[in-house]
Amino acid sequence: MSRPEDLQLSQLEGFIEQVRGLRRRGGLLADELIAAAGQLRTVGRFLPNDLVTRLNEWRDGRKQLVAEALANGQCQEFLPENAADLDLGEWEVSLQQGLEVCKRRHDQERQRRREVADLVENILDLNTSANSQPLEQAHDSARQLKSLLDADDGWQEALESPELAALESLWGLVVDARDGQIDEPESLNRAVAVNDRFGLLITLQATRGQIKPQGDWPRTYSAEEAVSKLALGQKVTTPAASPTRMEPQPSPEPDGDPFDLPALNSICERTRHRAESASRGGPGEVHPMLAACLDCLADAAEYLLEVLQATGTDHDTWNEQMREGLQAMATAQSALRRVQERRDVREDYDQKSAFNWLKRIASEHRFYIERHLRLDDLADVKDIPPLKQAIHDRLQDLKRPRRIRKILDRIQHKLNESVLGHQDNVARWSRVITDIELLLDEEHVPPSNRELREILIDDIDDLPDGLPESRGFQRVLAEIDRYLADREADAPEDVTPQYSEEVRQVANLLRGRKLVMIGGVPKPQTQAKIQEAFELGELIWERTNEHEATLKFQPIVQSPDVAAVLLLIRWVGHGHAEDIKHYCTQVRKPWIFIPRGYGINQLAHEILQQRGEELNALTPNAYAP
Repeated sequence: MSRPEDLQLSQLEGFIEQVRGLRRRGGLLADELIAAAGQLRTVGRFLPNDLVTRLNEWRDGRKQLVAEALANGQCQEFLPENAADLDLGEWEVSLQQGLEVCKRRHDQERQRRREVADLVENILDLNTSANSQPLEQAHDSARQLKSLLDADDGWQEALESPELAALESLWGLVVDARDGQIDEPESLNRAVAVNDRFGLLITLQATRGQIKPQGDWPRTYSAEEAVSKLALGQKVTTPAASPTRMEPQPSPEPDGDPFDLPALNSICERTRHRAESASRGGPGEVHPMLAACLDCLADAAEYLLEVLQATGTDHDTWNEQMREGLQAMATAQSALRRVQERRDVREDYDQKSAFNWLKRIASEHRFYIERHLRLDDLADVKDIPPLKQAIHDRLQDLKRPRRIRKILDRIQHKLNESVLGHQDNVARWSRVITDIELLLDEEHVPPSNRELREILIDDIDDLPDGLPESRGFQRVLAEIDRYLADREADAPEDVTPQYSEEVRQVANLLRGRKLVMIGGVPKPQTQAKIQEAFELGELIWERTNEHEATLKFQPIVQSPDVAAVLLLIRWVGHGHAEDIKHYCTQVRKPWIFIPRGYGINQLAHEILQQRGEELNALTPNAYAP
């Protein structure tokens, strides 16, 4: 029979898959819609009926999914009040967080059931060297719990049974007697609980050490040890009945690793794991300052790992980064010690490991750590939040070159992919543009960045129609165009160019006439070649700037002796292009959108495709307003 937790997990996973499916379909529809909108803008083509139908179906599917999720009790717990107004991406995040909460609850419950089952077996295995009748009562209680645990629907009743707490107290008292801790306050509390439930005789037998397992003592481990081992990525093993205390020792220097990076990485991973546990526990288990100190220690360790593994850093900068990282780690471990002392924790394994690592590195490599390595100089816990923010900011700066490299590699990979058709190409370039905006806006990479230019320069002539408007991408294209203009000035003369038949046809249409081309950076050699290839009387090439008004182009394009206007849409942008197109329309001037590059064969093809018949019918005097 399925339990409620299993049902909740299953339903959440189902809704997440549906949301992801809708998002994938929506992304594909968006790519098609962008392309279709480009056709609508440039040539006035209606949106395809099939696309509109599928878009409506997608919208209806989204509405239905939202309604079902809002009505589902298993999901409501994890959805915010304004869930109906959220994007699908926010839905997926909320549901995914809910799924993680459910899994964590499920794991905690499963662990608790295992603990109770082990406890029951331990109690049933107990034997006494004195009168056995008092112990038999505890055995009866254990058998009742065992029958509940074995039943399909009895596990919850077993976990809520008052007998469970009494048996836990009895087992704890037996272990206290074994370990010589019978006088501890917690042990006295257990003795009171055992006496209240099972009577004085069994309490006395337990405290005197007369009650023991018939066989070997079961292996036990503390919660702290379990967390530590789990954080190390190791399988939890159970120590002996009387385990020796774990004592961190200074690590020997590994061959070729003077800074013992594995030890530092282990400190980072363990403290990060413990910080998450301390901040996500149940009622009474959350320790905000402990979590903050652990997280700060993890950040400091991660920062040092980045510094130690970085390449190309000059010596002075590296020394300063190391000094900052070591001092931050010293402060974090010192604050952790202070917090643990307030919680009556006499020793923290990770704090001592961090202290030993710092002490060895400072000694062997002659780094001076000014504060917080002495017991009489413990760090103030209130200094941890600003220190954590400072280390986080420095860490992000250190990681910035790697993030930039990753984005550049991703752009290169996308441009190297083969595409099946126009829609795939639009989708590919849309993702490239998103990454370019990320580089410019988030990582503050200049649009003139050499590596970005070298990745794009051989592919920009293949830009498809219908791409989303992007000011950042236009700035990058403008910089590439400026670079090409500078390079052209230094380039040797080309050999005789090979022109298509379309170039000859355009020359017949425009021979001796004036043509205006707007956008990009004017290149004198290219300008002369276009003028020569089309046998123009004159080619006027005007550039556009991002924030300038388009009004200055009105007299240029409306001049009576201008035969046609070429708009390099990649550099002009759709906003400027619409204004210039309006000026042309006012005087019935032919305008041609050039969606890609301005190679002569490319220009000829676009002119003939968009305005060939119109130019053929017009005479040089047909453009007067």
